[in-house]
Amino acid sequence: MRLILDTSQFNKVEVTRPFAARVDNEGNQRRDKQGGTGLPLWACQVAVYTDDGAEVLQVTVADDNPPELIREQRVTLDGLEAMPWATNKGEPRVAYRAKSVMPVSTAKSTTTQQQVKAAS
Repeated sequence: MRLILDTSQFNKVEVTRPFAARVDNEGNQRRDKQGGTGLPLWACQVAVYTDDGAEVLQVTVADDNPPELIREQRVTLDGLEAMPWATNKGEPRVAYRAKSVMPVSTAKSTTTQQQVKAAS
């Protein structure tokens, strides 16, 4: 079961660990079988802030070249979904996957801040 998450309630999303290749037990990079693209899988860790607090998620994407991210960089999560699963011991887990994890444009933020100051 896949659950699409509403990210409109996120106040802020920041990188806590940049993208790294998802590898199998033999050290080979995993590929997207579930989405059917066959693209390499990458994972980054993000802190998601809402009015209720914060949570750290590991988010996987399928991409030939994911963007280079740095710690504390603000990002947006496009098409974020939660996929419940269970370990071999029956322990419940949730995996998170997104279509993309993209840096928030600093130019856009600066322009918006300038527009707000000019309107004041």
